[in-house]
Amino acid sequence: MKGRVLLTGLMATLLCSSCDKNDPDALPKETQHGANTAGYALDGKVLPAVRCITCLETVGGNYYPIAKDKVFTFGMQNHKTSAGTVELSVLVTNPKTGGVYQLGEGISSVGQHVMTQGYARMKRYDDKTFFIAASTDPANMGTLTLTRFDTVAHIAAGTFSFPLRDHDTGQYYYVTKGRFDLHYDD
Repeated sequence: MKGRVLLTGLMATLLCSSCDKNDPDALPKETQHGANTAGYALDGKVLPAVRCITCLETVGGNYYPIAKDKVFTFGMQNHKTSAGTVELSVLVTNPKTGGVYQLGEGISSVGQHVMTQGYARMKRYDDKTFFIAASTDPANMGTLTLTRFDTVAHIAAGTFSFPLRDHDTGQYYYVTKGRFDLHYDD
């Protein structure tokens, strides 16, 4: 009898230890129902969006008019990096479900931004120092694909990948496997 109890306990332990547990450093699943999740890999290191103590949400978005266009923006923060906090934001003009948008940015000769279909940028800092300001550029553009853009339910979901060029050093950082699913503000 003791042997059966011991064997049953051992089997239960093995079964439970092989259960799929949520990995806090894993990318969120690709969903399209307004889960308010996002994440990506930066130079191969997975960075899921996380909630900070003073943040209202882990990821947020807005949809608003600028001149004759409509603009969708979203952003997220990641706090589990060796260099401190990473903020990533993306902007696209006139979004539609199923749309694939080129992300690049240029500066005109008078210093004004000249956008393609959108752009992405990154800031990385700790409590004292601003480390990196990087953005997409016309020479090395990335993409954002909207798998859902619902103006009634205010839900946006999609995937993205792009290189980001450091404004000071010219070094590139690579954002891959990006995904988001969020409710946005109008």
